[in-house]
Amino acid sequence: MFKRSSSILTISMLLIILILSTLMPSPIAYQAVHAIPQQTTVRCEPALISSELTSTVAFAIYVENVNELNAADIQMSFDTSLAQVVDADPNIPSTQIEILDEFLAPDFVVRKVADNNAGTIWYANTQVNPSPPVSGSGALARVTLAPQTAGEFTMHFTHSELVLNNGNEIPSTAQDCTVWFYDPDSLEKTHLPVIFAR
Repeated sequence: MFKRSSSILTISMLLIILILSTLMPSPIAYQAVHAIPQQTTVRCEPALISSELTSTVAFAIYVENVNELNAADIQMSFDTSLAQVVDADPNIPSTQIEILDEFLAPDFVVRKVADNNAGTIWYANTQVNPSPPVSGSGALARVTLAPQTAGEFTMHFTHSELVLNNGNEIPSTAQDCTVWFYDPDSLEKTHLPVIFAR
């Protein structure tokens, strides 16, 4: 009789454990449900832009981890004594940057200009119906720089606004990028690791 009661108790405990285990989420499921949202970032791609003095170099204005993006207004500044923006379309007045269409559709481009005197870059574009909002990461525009002299400077995002299709702004952070032009004939061996260690 005692053995039978013990068996019944053991089975009951196993059933309780089994039921509880089905109610409790697995660590993987818990992480998926409670995952920390990724921050939306506006940055350069690549983050470090480097080139010899005799070569031009291009970078992309890049948006990372965005949801439902429909429009963007992004402005940057650069050092005109070290760099000049190469005109992407000489047939249009003023210096143009190149609009990309693999991520955000260039339905209504408001600005795609650079000012080599003021040292500014301005990209502004909005999608219109039927283009759907985009999510994920992608390049908005390409800018080509022509080195003027050897040196290093920080290219700042002076304005960065990402917008949903209802007009509300998407919270985001802009990350400034580093530009470095060098003369390979006079390059100091100690300078290269310092740049890449940042």
